[in-house]
Amino acid sequence: MGSYNYHQDFFGRHLNITLPDGGPIHTGCTAFGLERMVYAFLAQFGFDPSNWPKLVREWMNE
Repeated sequence: MGSYNYHQDFFGRHLNITLPDGGPIHTGCTAFGLERMVYAFLAQFGFDPSNWPKLVREWMNE
């Protein structure tokens, strides 16, 4: 439901971003897609709220 990428020194080299010793930085990123979580939930429980877990139904009714 998430993803991560390790870019190594790609952006450091191409954008000339360096460490104090002059070497290129290494970068990475992480992401958590809410739409992926919603899709996974609906794929498992469907669109009918009566089929959803009780905790979710109670939270939605607050």
